[in-house]
Amino acid sequence: MAYVNTRGLSLRRSDYSETSQTVTFFAPDLGRINVLAKGIKRGTGKRPASPIDLLELDELVILQKAPGALSVLVEHRSMDRFNALRGDLARIRAGLYAAELLLAMTHEGQSAPALFDRTVEYLRSVDRHGANRLLTAAYELSVLDAEGYLPQLNRCAECGGPISGGTRVVMASGQVSVACPACARGGSGAAVLLRPPTVKACEGLLRMGMVAAVRMKADAGMIREISTLTRGIIRNLLGRDLRTWRFL
Repeated sequence: MAYVNTRGLSLRRSDYSETSQTVTFFAPDLGRINVLAKGIKRGTGKRPASPIDLLELDELVILQKAPGALSVLVEHRSMDRFNALRGDLARIRAGLYAAELLLAMTHEGQSAPALFDRTVEYLRSVDRHGANRLLTAAYELSVLDAEGYLPQLNRCAECGGPISGGTRVVMASGQVSVACPACARGGSGAAVLLRPPTVKACEGLLRMGMVAAVRMKADAGMIREISTLTRGIIRNLLGRDLRTWRFL
């Protein structure tokens, strides 16, 4: 057992007893971790109740136990509650989607500091600027890239050459590949065709993050191509749609 000081985003809560809950956090150094939060609902004789909201960024002290055992939340202090997000339906839907996406695409105990930072950046952007399709698509790109599921969009996986025309992304049986127009002839599987400006936009969003998504002027066709790409890859990997998609 060891005490760990870290930061964490709360993604999920469930009742454990009359006074306690289990909380799933996403932390930069611990990845996804489930902890027992004693007395968090009604308090105990030793401590007052101290609720944790979903999508709350906290400083945490965790008593981390051996693999297979439930770690214990010792202390927590709120750093950011993203208050504007909680007062607007479109914003809260975008935030809850981030939580569902992380729960579906990340692995317990796998550190992901870059993805943690992008997630906080995404929630703060939604909180300050509101939710929009390009911002959500940029976050999806960040998750896929951080988890190693996003292919290189400007180079053909078949011939190895650079792609100067349209990029064809093929998704089948959990695999994703990129082909140039010549190698794409006769291919099978669901495919997304990306125009060169869309590929360039994806590269910019990955490089600059949510700042680019807030500032970028993208037409409806480009946003649709990026969303079709990211959600097609997610659907192909998970074998299902995410529940929050229909609310975005």
